[in-house]
Amino acid sequence: MNKSYSLFYGIILSSLLLFSSFSSNANAQLLPLLQPPTNLTAHAMSTTQINLSWNQPPNLGNLILTGYKIERSVNGGPWSTIVSNTGSTGTTYSNTGLSPSTTYTYRVSAINNIGVGNPSNMASASTLSAPVSGIPKLP
Repeated sequence: MNKSYSLFYGIILSSLLLFSSFSSNANAQLLPLLQPPTNLTAHAMSTTQINLSWNQPPNLGNLILTGYKIERSVNGGPWSTIVSNTGSTGTTYSNTGLSPSTTYTYRVSAINNIGVGNPSNMASASTLSAPVSGIPKLP
């Protein structure tokens, strides 16, 4: 009986060592992290448009940038994705169709063939106020 228990424990131990070696190899080959874009700025251009600009992530190494994800928060509300992937490495974006006198906050994440990186710094701007009309003229 001792031989069968020894054989059984030997098989279990060998299986654990084999599994353990595969696990450690997988952990040793961690995917490189895509750094966030830097220096995001937002500038109100009109009552309905805010322009964004940013710098591509530093130290791309051998990673190939394929686009950017752009998110927006309105008046401090939850984040929503306004562009899931620009499909371009360009570092500007014009957000149009906005409401007047509204504060918008943005963040941008770089995308490569592995996935989406961490978001950039946040940048806010308020659209310009709509002109007041219908004010009576004084005589």
